[in-house]
Amino acid sequence: MSDPRPAYTGQRHDDVALRLRERLNVRIALLSTFHDERHFFIGASGLPDDLDRAREIPLIESFCTYVRDHGAQLIVDDVSLEKRVAAHPLIAELGIHSYAGWQITDGAGRIIGVLSVMDDKPRSWTAPELILLMDEAHASAAAVKASIEEQ
Repeated sequence: MSDPRPAYTGQRHDDVALRLRERLNVRIALLSTFHDERHFFIGASGLPDDLDRAREIPLIESFCTYVRDHGAQLIVDDVSLEKRVAAHPLIAELGIHSYAGWQITDGAGRIIGVLSVMDDKPRSWTAPELILLMDEAHASAAAVKASIEEQ
């Protein structure tokens, strides 16, 4: 099987992540897709150097799959209080204390990716912040779908 990573990465996706990171003043912003047993960071801003170079993790290590698998956003003000993600190894590795993720869907409503933001402190996500995340997820859908189809 060929490596899908080259078709999945690009500056346009990094720009989405950087813009969202700056507008929400968070430590990390990711635009993610999933292929086979891998989770790809097709757009990223704020990742540690090793993850930024790799741009992927095994699917089993991903917590964005909670958004993908349940078909709804996941908003966590304090990860230590959220049983679904509190013990997740990536939370500790990245020093994440709050998370907000929104699904990216294709025209038929299928989830094709996740747009997420993470911070290194607990925070109460505000309605305007979540609306921005939702709007960016919707606005990214066509570009994410195109990247997947380029594979």
